[in-house]
Amino acid sequence: MVEEWIELHREELRENWDLCQRNESPKRIAPLNKDQKMYTETPWRVTHVRPLIGKTLEVEFKDGAKGSIDLNDMIYSSDAGVFVALQNDDEFARVYIEHGAVTWPCGVDLAPDGMWAKITGKDPFAATP
Repeated sequence: MVEEWIELHREELRENWDLCQRNESPKRIAPLNKDQKMYTETPWRVTHVRPLIGKTLEVEFKDGAKGSIDLNDMIYSSDAGVFVALQNDDEFARVYIEHGAVTWPCGVDLAPDGMWAKITGKDPFAATP
């Protein structure tokens, strides 16, 4: 339930993080309400990830969908930004799952809903209850 609350308030949490980084007071976020219906059936939560040769990831999702995601274009593009850190093979291999998302120790993460949509061809938000 807490993870679903985090998903629901992700943008507010990020905004508060930015405020705190500037030594400003965070804004109030609605507390967890045990009676509030949460989207507990988000199908795109990553349950398994494995790095493959060639900057590709094998992923599996909560709903059982599986597939591979080729990150070459993202990592080696002229505007790769933070993804340039994944050009390092050792860093790429350190991939793990945090809160249902593919993440690396260098701070890079991937939106699980986007990966799920690419693999399944479905709209991730049409699939939620």
